[in-house]
Amino acid sequence: MARLRSLVRTSRRWSIRRWWTEGTRGTESSRRTPARRGISGEHGPCGGARGSLGFESNPNPPAAARCPPRCPMIRGPGNRQKRAARSKESSMRDLEDRIQAIEDRTAIVELTGRYCHMARTGNVEGIVDLFCEDGVMESGDTCEKGHERLLGVYREAFSGLRPLPCVHNHDITLDGDHATGCTSVEIRMVHEGEAITAAGHYDDTFRRVGSDWKFEHRDLTIYHQVPHLKGWA
Repeated sequence: MARLRSLVRTSRRWSIRRWWTEGTRGTESSRRTPARRGISGEHGPCGGARGSLGFESNPNPPAAARCPPRCPMIRGPGNRQKRAARSKESSMRDLEDRIQAIEDRTAIVELTGRYCHMARTGNVEGIVDLFCEDGVMESGDTCEKGHERLLGVYREAFSGLRPLPCVHNHDITLDGDHATGCTSVEIRMVHEGEAITAAGHYDDTFRRVGSDWKFEHRDLTIYHQVPHLKGWA
């Protein structure tokens, strides 16, 4: 009886080993031999057997053999909408920044032009109001800071002559609420009945105060200042 039981156990072990070996060989063979599409009895990429026309004969293949779903992070319509929204938002910010830069440059150019008109009319208080409270005006050996000192400088400068400045060639660099610029200037004036011509440029530093741009520092460099009849060269 014991011998019979031993033979049964041995037979079972050999049967299991044979089943496992044949199954493994079959799997390796199927892996090495790619299936052709459209041939009856073969399996498609999704696990179902294909008929002679290549259609799936098994509409419900095993879950493990089904094709994986598309990744929503790559092709989902919701992600396309999000990307489009982000792109639109970025474009709007870029457009707003460009419009703001145009407005700032225009305001600074108008500031320099307003300075010329104030000088032409002799409006000392108006000129000083174009400067920051701690604004500086520098020209040659003269360097004054603050509204009180600037009032004295311009009153003295306009006491004996009336300049007619014309500015052009604006070169402005923006940096948030600050800016720098270089502006060419030609000045015509009459001194003791004689026409005088001068030319030079301003090196300016600007600052945004509230919603307005003002001069933080003006440095005037004069190239020449000579009688008009004599000429500058």
